[in-house]
Amino acid sequence: MPNDTFYNLDSIKRDKVYKALINEFTTNTLEDVSIKNIVTDAGIPRGSFYQYFTDKEDALRFLITETRELEHYSIQAENLYHLIIVLFDIETKTIKLNTESLRLRILKQISKSPRASAIFNEEISNGAMNSPIFRNYLKNSKINSLNPTEKRSVLELLIASLKDALFSVLLNSKQIEEIRNILVYKIQIIKNGIDRI
Repeated sequence: MPNDTFYNLDSIKRDKVYKALINEFTTNTLEDVSIKNIVTDAGIPRGSFYQYFTDKEDALRFLITETRELEHYSIQAENLYHLIIVLFDIETKTIKLNTESLRLRILKQISKSPRASAIFNEEISNGAMNSPIFRNYLKNSKINSLNPTEKRSVLELLIASLKDALFSVLLNSKQIEEIRNILVYKIQIIKNGIDRI
């Protein structure tokens, strides 16, 4: 995540850096992202980038966090497992409409890089653990009775299943229903495992 130096920038300069990050991360995989392109596009010295971010992975974490959708906080679902399906349906509706949101453009690039995918999983899992909506559904499920390590592992499995399904849709949007059925099946396996504990 950005250092305080980034947040202390005036809004115009901070916006230029943000737009430069978006331009670079939506057109390149993590491995091909160029800090030189970012600083040139933002009009800042190369050293300034490192005052704001540790490295390009840190900048990607920032973009993942910044592009999380706040609309998910008003979602209605039967339980935590159903919530994952509802999130999938919301995201695939955007994909079906062929709406190239910033989040989807970044996801497309993330899906092409194992390293970026790992960072995405970690950031989304951390976000879910701290998200009011996940905590609300979590407190009413058997998962909540697990120890913290087990609870985190189950959430990571659910998030990874969702991410894999969305990445599959991004790569082949013609098979959304089949991908959704596979996601439902994976979630049922996870739920059945938890129910036996």
